[in-house]
Formats: sequence, structure tokens, C-alpha cells
Amino acid sequence: MKKIIITALITVASLSLKAQTTWVEYNYLKRGVVDYLERGIDLKSGYKLIKAGNYSLNFPDGTRFVSVYDFIKTGNRTDSALLLIYSNNRSNKKTYIVVPTPNAPNEMWDDYNATLNTISHMSSALHTVSYALARYTSTKFQN
Repeated sequence: MKKIIITALITVASLSLKAQTTWVEYNYLKRGVVDYLERGIDLKSGYKLIKAGNYSLNFPDGTRFVSVYDFIKTGNRTDSALLLIYSNNRSNKKTYIVVPTPNAPNEMWDDYNATLNTISHMSSALHTVSYALARYTSTKFQN
């Protein structure tokens, strides 16, 4: 049930994304953007990464965090994907979750799902990701 809710929220969030996520963009966000965010190396040319928000939830065994970013092509100002960075206060490990556009290849969505399955404390992680996406998505409906 939680996966269905998460998938619905992610679909709604990704509806605001107009262009199709390419494999180059997807793989860059999964691996290459770490250099930009953590090491200060320049972002991929032709793109902007805009922080959309930080969200956290407290659980009995610790706090979970999700940062949400829009990955935007600067030439045509279209969203290419969403980047969610999941972490918790008990570990320094960050999980980079790339939410592709709705029209992205099914294999990309399968990889997204596989990424979710690598997170320990899955129930609280899904809850936190769901919360972050719901909060972020609600901003897209403001006038």
C-alpha cells in the first residue's frame, strides 16, 4: 500500500516535468551530481540544480531527512528530473533518488524502484520520501 501511495505522489510530482529525462541526465544525477554537491565541482554545463526544500520526520529510532532538488535545462528552462537525497541521523550514508519524467523509459522507472529497495529502514524511508514529495508537490499547485 505504501508503495502505491509513493508512486502516486511521485507521478503527481513528475507531471510538472515537461521534457523526457535522458539516461545521461539520470545517471549524472545518480552519480555525478555528488561531485557538485559535496566537493564543489562545477555542475554539468547547460543545467541548473535548484534546491526546492528540506524535509524531515522524527521516528522512535531517529530522524529521517529528504532534500528535494529540481534539475533544469537552462536553454529551454524545462525540468529534466527531480533529485531526492535521503539520509538519517544515525548514518552518514546518503541515497540519491532520481525521479524521472512520466514519459521516461520504463527501465528508468525500474531503476528508480530498485534504488528505493536499497534503503534500510524502508518503511520510515518511504514515509519520509512520501512526506517530502507531498510537500513539494503542493507548491506546484499554488497560484
